[in-house]
Amino acid sequence: QKQDHLSTVGDHETSEDTMATHQKLIASPIVLQNAIKQLPAQYRVDLVGVPIHKWVETIAKGLSARVTRKTNFIDVSYRSKHPEAAAAVVRAVINSYWKCVEEKHRATTGETLQSYLQKSEDLKLKLAQKQSQLLKFTEKVGYLTANADDKATEPLVQRALRLNDALLDVQERRLELQATLSAVDA
Repeated sequence: QKQDHLSTVGDHETSEDTMATHQKLIASPIVLQNAIKQLPAQYRVDLVGVPIHKWVETIAKGLSARVTRKTNFIDVSYRSKHPEAAAAVVRAVINSYWKCVEEKHRATTGETLQSYLQKSEDLKLKLAQKQSQLLKFTEKVGYLTANADDKATEPLVQRALRLNDALLDVQERRLELQATLSAVDA
């Protein structure tokens, strides 16, 4: 099966797992505590007469977060004594949830960035070391060149080849001059 076709069963399970995690996060104590802090006093009608240490539990009892089947949607609702209070609690819970997710993503992004920056510095250091090694090697040995057969040639052999080319040029020139001399003498 090609990768650009429908998602596999494994992908679907991963999506379901992710949605279940987010569903639990919406009803988590940290999200509910922050939602209660944001909730204006006039919408705390369900918390009147309830000890502060029981507020999260009280909100959690009235809160419902359900994943809509085969989607990436979570249906959040709240049962309250007053409809305006229910709407305000849902808004506060959703805002608190988004802040929590945003903070988590920001922290993860920061960690990832730090990791990439550290890897970049490590690579720069390795590159500098390799460049230093290359410089020392070329000072010691000289440059390698490739001949017509795409084979590397050692510097000492390169020098011998250049001397041989020069010798051949000189011998060819000597033969030309010798022929000219023979022509003039004749």
